[in-house]
Amino acid sequence: MLRILSDYFLYKKIQKLNKKEFNQKSNPSHDGILLLEFNSFHILHIIFSYLSNYFGRKYNLKIVAYYSHVLLSYKLKRTLAEKIKSLIANKINIGFFGIYKSFGVKEFLFPKINNKISNQTNSTYLKIYKKIKSNDDILDIEIDKIKLGDLIYDSYLTRNKRQKATIDIKSDDFKIFLKDFFNLFFFWLEYFNNNKVKILLVSHSVYTMGIPYRIALKKKIDCFEIRENKIK
Repeated sequence: MLRILSDYFLYKKIQKLNKKEFNQKSNPSHDGILLLEFNSFHILHIIFSYLSNYFGRKYNLKIVAYYSHVLLSYKLKRTLAEKIKSLIANKINIGFFGIYKSFGVKEFLFPKINNKISNQTNSTYLKIYKKIKSNDDILDIEIDKIKLGDLIYDSYLTRNKRQKATIDIKSDDFKIFLKDFFNLFFFWLEYFNNNKVKILLVSHSVYTMGIPYRIALKKKIDCFEIRENKIK
């Protein structure tokens, strides 16, 4: 309880500082989007806040934060309870929602899989899975000349609470994961095709977090991988 109260007052203090530091003015029109990870890495929030405001003001960009640990820390399909929890937290600025909004984030993006994406996934899965005869074949997977095999391999093995020693390509668990991965990929491909993303800020360029990163690089969008002590 004391930890919760301590965090609450600390977050409020940070929000107040951000609002004073960045002094956001509402601008209904933008020339593009700055996309950044919505994560729980406290130190990166400070760096994100300065970089997003620098680029946002320079290029007149709308700042959008996206859920970054899909298929790693949480599933692609959220439960009703998870949706309600996020909606309430966003509405009343609890936790990291309040932090991100205090430095100018206007939207929080969670992948939504529509029929078009689902059809693309089913078609791609049938073509690719039949070519997987061994674990090594996973590393050769690519779509639209974007290499994805290493992201699939590493993400599957390192999922929170579901780590595996290796991949059993015939298991239902892997087949479900592979379909979910393709769904996530096609969501991001559609998003980048339909939105003018100018800047991408990430904490990692590996695992499923590497999907938007690799699509953005192919589209020659400026990408910045942020660490607590360096920017690449």
